[in-house]
Amino acid sequence: MILLNGDTARRCSPQLNKAKALAIVNRASNRTYKLIKIIEVEEKINDGQGKRYYIELLLKRYDSHLLWRVSDYLYLSNQNSQLCKLIDMEWHQRIHVYVVIIVQQQGQWIKYFLNQVSRYYIQSHDEYFSIIIVDFGSTDINIRDELDRSPLKKFKIIQLGKKYPKFIKTIGLNTAIEAIDDPNSIILIFDLHFNFPMDILDNARKRCFKGKTAYTPIILRLNCYATPSHPNGFREIFGYGILAMYKYDFKRTGGYDSVNYREQWGGEDVQMVNSIFTHNLDVERVCHPTLYHHYHRSLPWKLV
Repeated sequence: MILLNGDTARRCSPQLNKAKALAIVNRASNRTYKLIKIIEVEEKINDGQGKRYYIELLLKRYDSHLLWRVSDYLYLSNQNSQLCKLIDMEWHQRIHVYVVIIVQQQGQWIKYFLNQVSRYYIQSHDEYFSIIIVDFGSTDINIRDELDRSPLKKFKIIQLGKKYPKFIKTIGLNTAIEAIDDPNSIILIFDLHFNFPMDILDNARKRCFKGKTAYTPIILRLNCYATPSHPNGFREIFGYGILAMYKYDFKRTGGYDSVNYREQWGGEDVQMVNSIFTHNLDVERVCHPTLYHHYHRSLPWKLV
């Protein structure tokens, strides 16, 4: 994936030549609109057959003062010079996203997560997402009370502590996935120790297409004492813990492997990505400029 984007935090992806990006934008632009700003251009090369572009632009009609933020997927075949719009890759802001987290005895981090999501909700007015929390018997926080005090209205708590006294991440993930009925919704597997960027849900909506793609962003793992306002750390190129995909496709892949990945830590994310590929789905892998994993102490239930 090659990008043109003003945020230097995306430097883990090669930078697309600005003149080339502008040429693609000019070919795709409608004469009815004036180009105000190129927000982003992505180029994805398809094994010598052609190139797929994602463009996001700020436009203004010549006969109006209104600004329009427009995004499209385009394809340029190596067989000809025609730039085509991919009509089967149109994203919609009203696709419902279920944000799933799995918890046990992390009361302060749960409060941090809920504060982050509440801030997003208040600022975005996004009514098309829900929170699903799977809890393995936490006693250091009353999750229901915290949710009731928050502005969040769409949430579900699934208690597994009595059935599974030990934390089993894959069991928790599969339980949450099975609790979602709508095959046309997107499931975002998230983690307590991340901030919640304002564009994270729309990124999932832009990059997940039913029967076609899943989305797993490249994140920045912060070092000790680093913060989102003063980030210092490293890009985790081979971690796939943050994953978004349609419920329909989660069902097709069979979910997470809860037989071979139970109490030990790690590996279930790689297994899931392998399963996605074996089911003929593509994985959108892009650096997210402001998605940070906070440094934290080792958790008591982690087994390596």
